[in-house]
Amino acid sequence: MKRPVLNTFTALLAAVLVVAGCSADSGDSSAVSLQDDFSDLQVVRESDGSGVDVSSEVLESSPIAVVSTDDDAAEALAGSSAVALRSPMFVVSEPGESDIGGELERLGVGKVLRVGDADIPDGEWDVIDAPPDRAELEKQIGVEFSDTREVKPDRLDDVLAATDPASPVLYSLVDHEPADGPAEASEDTLSPLARAEPGDDSPTLLSSGDTSLSGTLTGKSSGAEFVHLPGPDPRVNGDSVSAVKREGSVVALGEGWGDDEEFADKVDKARTETELPGGGQLVFPGHRFVAAYGSPGVPALGILGEQDDAASVQRVKDLAAEYQPFSQQGIIPTFEVITTIASGSPGPDGKYTIARPVEEVRATVDAITDAGGYALIDLQPGRADFLEQAKLYEDLLSEPGVGLALDPEWRLEDGMLPAQEVGHVGVDEVNRVSEWLADLTEDKGLPQKMFVVHQFQLQMIRDRERMDTTRDELAYVIHADGHGPPEDKILTWDAMKKDLPDNVHLAWKNFYDEDTPMFTPEQTMDMEPQPWLVTFQ
Repeated sequence: MKRPVLNTFTALLAAVLVVAGCSADSGDSSAVSLQDDFSDLQVVRESDGSGVDVSSEVLESSPIAVVSTDDDAAEALAGSSAVALRSPMFVVSEPGESDIGGELERLGVGKVLRVGDADIPDGEWDVIDAPPDRAELEKQIGVEFSDTREVKPDRLDDVLAATDPASPVLYSLVDHEPADGPAEASEDTLSPLARAEPGDDSPTLLSSGDTSLSGTLTGKSSGAEFVHLPGPDPRVNGDSVSAVKREGSVVALGEGWGDDEEFADKVDKARTETELPGGGQLVFPGHRFVAAYGSPGVPALGILGEQDDAASVQRVKDLAAEYQPFSQQGIIPTFEVITTIASGSPGPDGKYTIARPVEEVRATVDAITDAGGYALIDLQPGRADFLEQAKLYEDLLSEPGVGLALDPEWRLEDGMLPAQEVGHVGVDEVNRVSEWLADLTEDKGLPQKMFVVHQFQLQMIRDRERMDTTRDELAYVIHADGHGPPEDKILTWDAMKKDLPDNVHLAWKNFYDEDTPMFTPEQTMDMEPQPWLVTFQ
């Protein structure tokens, strides 16, 4: 049977001695302790969102646990408390669905902080109900929160994973009623657990947005090296690559990592492949990009041609800095360099396009990549084939910080002329280009490349639903680059994102002259979904 709640802090100390903020080894009963046997590379899958699967594979013991009902507001309060207490967290969905009672017993839990009306099995632990009031909660858990903040539900795991237990924050959800709590606070109290310092042979734990909140915070409490990533892939950014290069086991928590073999392959690539600007080998979701569009020395085509390369680098760095406050990912300054330019005259080959020599644009590409940025080779093919033109720039596309953009507005059939009609491309041609680029990336052992297709009319990519977006070597982007008043741009955006193929990200373009008015950084990044690439023309 459940023991009665203790009534004095002295009795609590006699049961669980805790000293906040000091280090502890794995044998210290005042701290969470780790299991002592991990595979070199391991994926811990979750059968539900309770946190039991992660705890049972990662933790040896814990004197305290936080248990929440399956409710967003309750999980915000429970997660804030778990971070402050440095304790594991569990979530109860349906009574009996997960063996939370068995896991609490295995861990040797003596105190459970309950949030909401979670059904906690009877056992050798005392249950303390968490009050929703900040002052009462602080008294209950023996911690003063440094701040109270609102957060969107889809950001809760990210902010809690990043919160320092030495300066905890009490989070609540935007537009949500606060979590329910007891009418009167219990006289019993808690104190935060000691931090168990990771040993030389302790594992590195990885979680992501695909990991349950309970699994993430249980990993955070473990005392192991812990890294929370924007996506379930060890290649996602510089932090993930550094984490998997450490000595010791690497343990991925939750779903999305693939099986053990797939995870091992991704870790191997993270450890050996060249990294992208900004770190890691994946374009998204670890980075966002802000680009200057145009062609060097040709001001009429966009802002990239309005100044020399060095000034363009500084200009796009300044733009990226304006956008950074509105992105949780680091923003990479980018050039989108028009390398084949649609022409009003047929030219010697009758294709109505001018291909700038590689050496003519190399200095511009090098200027941005040498400065830690990214470059996109942009094609306006006239009556030429996109693949034919892409192959002209194979040398540049063989570099790790260079991707490819196709602009179907300028892909013309016989009888069509640039700027007189909006062109289009069939999806089979797009797929031939993406297959060639993916093969090039794989053959040369390069990090993932951005593959962009511009579109502001549905007809510009014929049969778009058949677009092949399955190659891991590429990050696929549809660039909604319409211009005009805000209402027209939003209509274009909404049309382009409808029935978007799987695994495709969206990009946005701001025009200095044609937009009336041009969107501010805040307005641009407030679009749904938030653009992954923003270009300026």
